[in-house]
Amino acid sequence: RRPLGPPDLGALASAVEAQQKYVEGHEFVDLDRLAHFLDTHDEGRIARRCSDGLRVRHALAFSMLWRGISVVYYGTEQGWDQQDNRVSLWQSGFPRSTRLYRLIASLNRARRRAAPWPTPAAGPATVLHADAHSLIFVRGNFTGAEVSAATAAAPTDHHGLVVFLNNDAESGAGA
Repeated sequence: RRPLGPPDLGALASAVEAQQKYVEGHEFVDLDRLAHFLDTHDEGRIARRCSDGLRVRHALAFSMLWRGISVVYYGTEQGWDQQDNRVSLWQSGFPRSTRLYRLIASLNRARRRAAPWPTPAAGPATVLHADAHSLIFVRGNFTGAEVSAATAAAPTDHHGLVVFLNNDAESGAGA
């Protein structure tokens, strides 16, 4: 297992753009059906491997809002960081007030609003900006004017998402 390197949202953007380029023209590859997850029972929890709450929240936001099927392993929403990933969730009382539980619930609501049932996905994903400390992407078929309107919080009839992640601790921003 490779240790997690320093957070670099630009590298993440490069990786997913390369993935999208690869699947273009491959009729049997559908990124909206690709499952991705942060935690499994075989690896240490993301919270343990990162030891940075903002980075964990960004990872969850990206996993939930990028193309594909998000898989949240039980306990992630509780912020568990122990090495034993097979402990019983029900002995914890399953609190619904933890920061990560509330974040996942908010992200799930955003996903549903962006792609109401039975639409399978919010549409294509496009990186608008990426550097080591920030990543901005859109989901859906936005025009430049619609992205401007969405980022200004103007109401539109368009389904989609504009996502901004910022890991610059100095700015005070973030997921």
